[in-house]
Amino acid sequence: MGTESPPGEDGDANALARNQFRESTADAREKCVAEYMATLQGDWTHEIWGWNALDDEELHAKFLGSLPPSRRKLGHVLITGWAEAGLCAIILFNAAIAIVEADATAEGDESPTWINVVNGLLLTFYTIEIILRLFVYNLVYFRSFWNWVDVTVVGLDLILTVLRGSVGAIPNISVLRTIRLIRLARAYHVIILFPELHVMVMGLAGTVRTVCWGLVLLLGVLVVFALVAVQLIHPIAKKVDWVLAGCERCGKSYRNVWEASLTIIQGIIAGDSWGSAVLPVVDQEPVTIIYFMIVLVTINLLVINLILAVAVEKAQQAHESDQALVVKQRAKEKEEQHEKAQAELVRMCHSMDQDASGCLTLEELLNGYDNDQNFANSLKAMDIDREDLEMVFNILDKDGSGDIDYCEFVDQLHKLKTQDHHTLLIFILHH
Repeated sequence: MGTESPPGEDGDANALARNQFRESTADAREKCVAEYMATLQGDWTHEIWGWNALDDEELHAKFLGSLPPSRRKLGHVLITGWAEAGLCAIILFNAAIAIVEADATAEGDESPTWINVVNGLLLTFYTIEIILRLFVYNLVYFRSFWNWVDVTVVGLDLILTVLRGSVGAIPNISVLRTIRLIRLARAYHVIILFPELHVMVMGLAGTVRTVCWGLVLLLGVLVVFALVAVQLIHPIAKKVDWVLAGCERCGKSYRNVWEASLTIIQGIIAGDSWGSAVLPVVDQEPVTIIYFMIVLVTINLLVINLILAVAVEKAQQAHESDQALVVKQRAKEKEEQHEKAQAELVRMCHSMDQDASGCLTLEELLNGYDNDQNFANSLKAMDIDREDLEMVFNILDKDGSGDIDYCEFVDQLHKLKTQDHHTLLIFILHH
């Protein structure tokens, strides 16, 4: 005869099992909360030391937000659109001064005094700008390629200016000052404001490699035709009276590969003096028209058009790649926003957990909805009103314990927000 369980033993066993389940999931719940809080706070302190990390606007903003007030305010001023536009305007002014200086010193003369004064003021401005940025970013400043360009160019300019003032035998440094114009490339993000210009710049960047290889192909074709010209055309060209033809240089047009290549570039590619260098040879020996027509068709109609077609294709691919990158970046930003929203919701649930059990009761949820406007707004954004909370709570309270793990609560709310209506219906029926 079996022994009967004492009254209430089943209830005690269920309570004990529930407590054991809660204890077994406590560590996982704490880990979940820690992960969400880490997402909310963002572990960016090690990322900021990555190469060119300051190009990430979000990471840049977090870094500035962590600085003392004086450095933070100055940092925000330096990255404003007005500051960037002002810097671009000054660099363009520097370009104009470089043009004037180049014209003034073309014959070996010294630069006018006023140009030296302006260059000194520009150098002072660039030096102060670097000092201010170093004050804001400290060593992080050196984790950017363009910052190294700035420091190198301005530093060399400073050193040579000091040496020139003290020694006086330093070569002209106007070329180095012209290199400052490279800094204009830092304002590439301004181009995004002009979609058509942005498309063209991205297409140009995408075709550089294609054009370089196209030049290699063109050079190879030129060398082959130049070799043929030296062997076949030069003996005929020597018989032509070039003085009578009105082209003294044409007498040496085909005497070696270099001269023949220059002649083909001048006559076929540039379209200059075709009649002067070609027609007298054809008049001397009409069969040579075959060679010149083959050169014309091969280079003008085949090689150059082939390079153009591939360049256009690469430009289109660059544009599509840029668009895909933008879409991917937006998707990533949206996902990060979802993760931060979830983390913020977990933080609010954590603050509503009055008994620090890691779970929320329906009463705690309703109190949070009534007293925490941010929590209420988060739920309203998911089309969940106060009247819907009880239904959602009952759906998520699978074991009927009267409370729910708020990490699971946040996860399921995220699913409710992101899934379509059919999936939502299946979700409700399943639970």
